[in-house]
Amino acid sequence: MKATSRWRLVTLIVLSAVLYFFVNIQRSAVPGALFNQLQKAFDLTPSGVAALGSGFTYVYAAAQLGVGFLIGKFGWVRTVRVGGFLFAAGAVLFPYAGSFPLAYICRILTGIGAGCLYLSIVQMTMEAFSEKFSMAIGVILIAGFAGGVVANAPLISAEQIYGWKSVLKVTALALAAIYIVWCIFSVGVTPSEKEASGKFGSLKEVLSQKGNWYISVFNWVNFGLFYVVQTVVGKKYLEDFAGMPAAQAALVFSITGAIAAFSGVTQAYLSSLAGGRKAVFCRIATLVSLAVLGGQVVMLALGRGGLFCAVLFCLLAATATMSALTIPLLRNINSGSNFGLAVGLMNFGNYLAVALFGDLAGFLIGLFPAAVENGVNVYGVRSYITLFAVLMLFLIPSMICAWSIRDKK
Repeated sequence: MKATSRWRLVTLIVLSAVLYFFVNIQRSAVPGALFNQLQKAFDLTPSGVAALGSGFTYVYAAAQLGVGFLIGKFGWVRTVRVGGFLFAAGAVLFPYAGSFPLAYICRILTGIGAGCLYLSIVQMTMEAFSEKFSMAIGVILIAGFAGGVVANAPLISAEQIYGWKSVLKVTALALAAIYIVWCIFSVGVTPSEKEASGKFGSLKEVLSQKGNWYISVFNWVNFGLFYVVQTVVGKKYLEDFAGMPAAQAALVFSITGAIAAFSGVTQAYLSSLAGGRKAVFCRIATLVSLAVLGGQVVMLALGRGGLFCAVLFCLLAATATMSALTIPLLRNINSGSNFGLAVGLMNFGNYLAVALFGDLAGFLIGLFPAAVENGVNVYGVRSYITLFAVLMLFLIPSMICAWSIRDKK
């Protein structure tokens, strides 16, 4: 690749990471950070609020699988151009929605567009940094996951002054501007299109690999458990049970977002120190999840919340994203266009898990009546014990698969 072409590619990767930053703002702010505001604005039940998150996430998940098929044939340039437009359009329109159905449609549009970005970032990063992919994707994800940090304490602080609609309008216009700049810089870019084989990946071949199943199922559960806490119920739980003010609870999830952002780089570094081993870190992640969810159940049973509940969530964030390890593991057993499809399938399951866990969480905490305090529904101990106990059950298949993953010899 010529020096000028590499410079252009790296610039596009940086701009793509900024777009991914806005993806995480959209994913974390609605409904997680703005749970109470959205519930009040649209007069929704907990399940209704959760649906604004799961509606985004269901189509985001489906887009991952769709892009997994298409990107090997068409390349990432055209994928980002189309997906970025849909993402920006949905985000811009959402604050203007005057009803729940319109808001839901906007979230679906946003999710479809956002779903086109991640796998495109993976492909262009692998093209630019093939020898040091794990570390490179970990660094890029820091910028992306910083959106989860901004979507909590900073966003809530701004929302208290300007209102949630104004804040979301400003962030949407900013992402639209970055998308336009990306399109300008992508004019004439062709090296990546050499990666487009003109062939679709073979779903049959991908599904026939047991290793793909082990890696994916582990990643689905691990990813889903953290992000249902981060983006749907965690802040609400700290407010309801731990008695934290909204700003303090939001600060906790800004901290967990920061930890999650650096977790990929940390895991890649630790893997390099361990001689390239990756499977052992997948196994450790399942044990951490078990300790965190079990610890929350114990705190609820004892009636003791406070800072320890927040500390447990910070521990969970340390294993939030395993992409820096699981994507290279998939690369070991998939080649050509099948690799993109395998990553797309894993990401499809990741966000499907977040959506399913989000809907499940909304249903479970709504099983028991809430107390109303200052016009806000506050859910009790029984709601949250039920939630965390049920989520722990999903760790059984995750552990089985994590212990079945093998490193490349």
